[in-house]
Amino acid sequence: MQLELTQEEQDFLKELLQEDYQELREEIYKTEGYKFKLGLRTREKIFESLMKKLAEMAPVKTG
Repeated sequence: MQLELTQEEQDFLKELLQEDYQELREEIYKTEGYKFKLGLRTREKIFESLMKKLAEMAPVKTG
């Protein structure tokens, strides 16, 4: 699958991911249950992967 985003769309998506990532990090810090924390860590890795891919994407030209 290939996803093409404008610069504005990329910036918006980065902002959303960053906000949710920060909330997830706080939840991981506060969580005591091992199994639940393990699941959150898996989500954290997915967030990091998505943010890295998004940072490497070149925006499509509009107009």
